[in-house]
This record gives sequence, structure tokens and C-alpha cells, in this order.
Amino acid sequence: DYDGLKNMILRAKIDVSGKKALILGTGGAARTAALVLKHLGAREIHLVSRSKIGGVISYDDMYSSHSDAEIIINATPVGMFPNSYASPIDVSKFHKLSALFDAVYNPNETGLLKEAIKAGANSIYFGIGKLNMRSHSANACAGSKRPFLIVPRCKPGRITVKPDRSGQSP
Repeated sequence: DYDGLKNMILRAKIDVSGKKALILGTGGAARTAALVLKHLGAREIHLVSRSKIGGVISYDDMYSSHSDAEIIINATPVGMFPNSYASPIDVSKFHKLSALFDAVYNPNETGLLKEAIKAGANSIYFGIGKLNMRSHSANACAGSKRPFLIVPRCKPGRITVKPDRSGQSP
């Protein structure tokens, strides 16, 4: 997830340094996103969750105190097929939003991304970055440089790289 998100941000030429970022979710993908943003120089990073635990802020706090966020990363499953029109937030509330990354990989264009496009943000589909990263890992194991998602033989036996619906890295 780290390489997938970092490479997606760099390829899209999105400068996160000195910017305020919100990460929706608190799981492994969210923690990885926080690390990427920290390494790329984000000024402020807040994890957002339904429940306030530790340094995590609630969605209510997000709207009341952080509507000036410039970067938002959705690291929740909200918007995943078959509920692809669902959105975890109201993007129109973020007046400084410049880029939005969505970890949902099915469908390609979620309700959240559609809202961000309407709001004028540089929307980036991050889900494919996760799949590409897994493909590269499997290919390295197989000794291949071709981009494919199914590796015919990799010790000990066959590996099939599929989208991981649990949100955990393989």
C-alpha cells in the first residue's frame, strides 16, 4: 500500500508538502497513508473515524474544525461495490480541497470521486495502485517483469493475486 499510494501521488504530481490532510479510517491502509503523507512532508495529518479514540478525530470534529483540509484520503470500504454510490463524507464542505485519493478499487469511479470532481478537486483513483503493487510483488516472486495479476508458478505452487476485501496487505 505504501509504494502504491506514494507512486500514485508522485505520478499525479500532487504536492502534499506543507498541506493539511485528512485520512478517513483507522485501519492498516489509513496508517500506511499517514506514513506516506508524513514522508512527503504534509503539515498536518488527522485520522478520522466514527469513534474518537486516542488522537483520532470524529466526523463531526472533521466538519467543524478541519473543513480547510487540502488533501483527503478515503481508506474505508465505503463506496465499494455494490454500494458504489455511497460516500463517507460531503466533499462540498471542504473549500480548500485540492486532491482526493480513494482506496476503493471496485468500482473505478466511486460516489466520493464523483463528488470530488464536481467540487473541482484533482481526484485520483488509488485502488488500482493497490492492485499494481500486489502485481509487482507477485511478479518479483515469479521472476517476471510482465505486468499481470495471476502468477503461474511461484514457490511453493500457484499464487493468484486478487483484490483483498479485508483491507489488509497480502
